[in-house]
Amino acid sequence: MNKIQDQYKNTNIEILINALTELYDKLITQPLKEFYDNIYNLDTAKNIGLDLWGERLNFPRTIKYIDETTDKESAVILQDEEYRLILQIITLKFYTRMSVPGINKTLKELFSYYNTEAYTIDNQDMTFVNYIFVWEIPEYLKQAFDNYDLLPHPLAVGTKYREAYYQILGFKGQKLSDNLYRTIFQKRIDGGNK
Repeated sequence: MNKIQDQYKNTNIEILINALTELYDKLITQPLKEFYDNIYNLDTAKNIGLDLWGERLNFPRTIKYIDETTDKESAVILQDEEYRLILQIITLKFYTRMSVPGINKTLKELFSYYNTEAYTIDNQDMTFVNYIFVWEIPEYLKQAFDNYDLLPHPLAVGTKYREAYYQILGFKGQKLSDNLYRTIFQKRIDGGNK
């Protein structure tokens, strides 16, 4: 295109080529980019795009469950970001190697995007894959985990999940190396006052 533009510079053909380029961008490039962003790419899809993903992954936007307090059927309609997270969790089944290291690797990739953490623990008897979520799980996600088979696991092995969103005692990552010996722990070690 640049060679053609150089050859016909300052002529009517240059104007025609520029107009065709703009028309191509307007009618082809922009609609394809919008299609990719709003429908094809799960990370950026919106509204109808997420609904199409949900249809393909066989997961509805409305989660139905039995409310334990009233024993009646209730439903939650998922917002786009909530629905996207559930659909991303479902897609883990398609490319995860179904072992504890494989599952942990894909969980780290997914949840680092959300600035959270999740991992699995092997209880060594092939009955359950235990998921630990290091954040408070929202109610809609708990209902999805309880009522649908979302989390990746090997065949004939169940899944369980737990929350571990409390702070764990320790100094890792707190940059206390200089102040560590001025803490109450050091005083007790040295036999000093409490």
